Amino acid sequence: MALWFTASSNYIILFLMAVYTIAAFSAMAFCKKETGFAICMELCRFLLHMTGYLTLLVQTKDWRLIPLYLFQVAFFVLADILQRRFYKNSSMLLFENMLLLLSIGFLILTRLSFEKAVRQFVFAAAAVALSICLPFFLKKIRCLSKLGWFYAAGGLALLLLVLLNGVSFFGAKNWLSVKGIVFQPSEFVKLLYLFALSALFSAKWLFGKRTGQKEEAKRQKKQGKHRWDCKSWRYWLQLLLVSMVAAAHVGMLALSNDFGGALIFFVLY
Repeated sequence: MALWFTASSNYIILFLMAVYTIAAFSAMAFCKKETGFAICMELCRFLLHMTGYLTLLVQTKDWRLIPLYLFQVAFFVLADILQRRFYKNSSMLLFENMLLLLSIGFLILTRLSFEKAVRQFVFAAAAVALSICLPFFLKKIRCLSKLGWFYAAGGLALLLLVLLNGVSFFGAKNWLSVKGIVFQPSEFVKLLYLFALSALFSAKWLFGKRTGQKEEAKRQKKQGKHRWDCKSWRYWLQLLLVSMVAAAHVGMLALSNDFGGALIFFVLY
């Protein structure tokens, strides 16, 4: 019975992934009907998640999987509700793809180690909750856009700390150990890096007072010119300084032999 169910679940998962992929590409082709396709994708995602956990339960007879599965379902439902409540104009397609990857990741980790799967689920739930709430607060706290250099300095300081006192795994020195707790600072640095690039590219720090910014923008708007002219020295100064910040992050990661992380940071730039 277990062998038959396991073999059948492979075809069920393949079918659900095929339907999900078709719905995803259809949502991109027919943007006006994105909501309908997103509902189809969401249904496929829940069915795939349920099929995977049923298969694991039949194979392992580990009844601890049931509460873990129910907690994950509640997490996905709550994430969907909060995303649609706070960010009505956001891309449902992108959000569904993210939750699908989380579902697959939970299944893979649960198959390998129940304890690691529980720990990763807690971290993922906290990260999604933060990612949903953070943009809401960022809109309210406008002074954060002026702290680009602080974000860059904080990210570089963490990478330098890893370079000097980090722990190596599989050749990459990208982990820190604090009282037995091992974590990867580059995951936090990614947020600081994005904040730094966004703040520094906003160019407010090159124009002095806010009033001067508005007057300059209005003047150039009347003349039909974009605020940033590639012939302006300000344009090249901004590009040079931000590029140096990005290169410093990439260089730190390369010195730590974390070339995968370095590639991600370079692509983000």
